[in-house]
Amino acid sequence: MINLLLALSLVSQTEHVIAKDTYRLGPGDKIEVFVDSKISYSYVTAVDLNGQIDVYTYQFGASGISMALKTGPNIQIPQPLDLVKSGYLYVAGKTISEVEDELAAKLHAMLSGGVASVKIRLVETRVFTIPVLGRVVNPGMYVSNPLQRVSNLILQAGGVRSDGDPSRILVVRSDIVVDTVNLNRFAFLGDMDANPFVSEGIKIVVPELKEWVFVSGAVNGSPFQNIQVSSVKSGESQQNMALSVPVVQKASSLSGHNVEIKVPYHEGMTVEEAINFAGGPQPYADLNSVNLKRSGNEMPVELKAALQPFDTVTVPFMPQDVYVTGQVVTPGSYPFKPGLTVADYIGMAGGVTDRASSHLSIISRDGKKIKVKWDHKVRPGDRILVHEKTFKWWQDYIYILSVLTSIAVTWLTISK
Repeated sequence: MINLLLALSLVSQTEHVIAKDTYRLGPGDKIEVFVDSKISYSYVTAVDLNGQIDVYTYQFGASGISMALKTGPNIQIPQPLDLVKSGYLYVAGKTISEVEDELAAKLHAMLSGGVASVKIRLVETRVFTIPVLGRVVNPGMYVSNPLQRVSNLILQAGGVRSDGDPSRILVVRSDIVVDTVNLNRFAFLGDMDANPFVSEGIKIVVPELKEWVFVSGAVNGSPFQNIQVSSVKSGESQQNMALSVPVVQKASSLSGHNVEIKVPYHEGMTVEEAINFAGGPQPYADLNSVNLKRSGNEMPVELKAALQPFDTVTVPFMPQDVYVTGQVVTPGSYPFKPGLTVADYIGMAGGVTDRASSHLSIISRDGKKIKVKWDHKVRPGDRILVHEKTFKWWQDYIYILSVLTSIAVTWLTISK
């Protein structure tokens, strides 16, 4: 599963690297043409409304640009050079690589000495508007360019609503569906083909979500789908926590927050798949205690179990506190912090009493008891028990001696 933060950056940014083999030119694009010939030169032109660019050759003239004409290995004679418009080339719908080859062939026939190569640099992209409709937060017309993908337009429109289906986004041209986009595959599986570039003349329609699985709890949510988020207090379980009023917001850094999201259902979907398409588990998700609610009945469920439409999957949080008990000054619960040891938590509890067992404690974890040293790393939900020593220094021996003396005195008194 792709990392959520990476997915967020991918869906929110415009492409910066131009792929010459895939980018298709259109009216409004501005390009710079570099011609490598007997005399190399360059010029800037734009694709006009007819889909054509200007083709320039050169001639020498007093009003031209002073350039160095190569006449020998070490001899260069400065000469004024004029660029002359010599025709047009139709480029609309063609890739940059295709236009480079066609323009090189055209100039080769026009220039004395031929042309070695032509290189084209995209200077400025054309802009156009695309309607984004259906189950998005803010339907409307949005400005775009050929370097943006469907996800960029969805984000501009405020994201997919909770009743929208991000796995079946329709790309429509002239009232014909030309593509169906599954943004879940892009965001969570890294499938770039599932998030195509946009172009003029299309509209994007997010349909209603027909069948879904409801996932709640310790999941990350979708980078482009609106979700419900509420706070989870440390140490509380999902069953008894008091939820604040949920607010609709985009998924970002939601660790420690309860997330509710509808995941589009597909035939054969497992619990694990539903959790992944809900953004994946948060760091302290308890994947060993996932619950399933179906037709009003709740039950524990395995991650590989198959789901049905309208099931509810709840991913609980692991306890976030560490409990320190036994021979410490202030027994109680303390917030978990990664990297801390048993000794650190004993210190938080005020240190040990004078009756504590030295440098050895018991941790209760996952129903098991583990004997550990004080430098042992602690996990969320651990219960640290500091045992009492059987005998404690001279105080214990005095106490035991006094008890034995009392018993002896009592026995002697009775036996007289």
